[in-house]
Amino acid sequence: MAADSPSPNGQSFQLPSYKDQSPEVKERFQRIYQRPVVMNVKALGKVFESGKGPVEVLQNINFQIHRREFICILGQSGCGKSTLIRMFAGLEEPTSGTVEIAGQEEPTEGAGVGVMTLKPVEGPGPDRGMVFQSYTLFPWLTVKKTSCLACGKRELPKRPPKKKPKNGSIWSG
Repeated sequence: MAADSPSPNGQSFQLPSYKDQSPEVKERFQRIYQRPVVMNVKALGKVFESGKGPVEVLQNINFQIHRREFICILGQSGCGKSTLIRMFAGLEEPTSGTVEIAGQEEPTEGAGVGVMTLKPVEGPGPDRGMVFQSYTLFPWLTVKKTSCLACGKRELPKRPPKKKPKNGSIWSG
């Protein structure tokens, strides 16, 4: 089914439905959907409490992501994109539903193909990462040392003392 849209000159024309796919594209999607599921989101919901009462930001979100499938989460500001991703990362608990992600691939006897076991997200883990909208950098550390914080060292490095100006001036260079 197509949608009518006005053109700049005022005449309407038919846009194809986003559901209409060429045979090549349809075949490509069918191959993707034959791959193992690496993330399964079921009936996911999130409600925040506010001074004016509960605010439902996500309701009944359902989808699967297959191995090597690329997805994008799009939406206007404040619609819950970051909340959804924080739940994937295990930084936010859903009010309802579940997020399951694939663990280690386990070989199956005689099949020659591994099976991905899905496990519920129960807090942050070393198997996934997130780039925050408001990121924190340690300007006194190198990129390598800042990155190593996420790789096992859990204590915050101490900031080096500020250098004092040589001639007692308030200006330093």
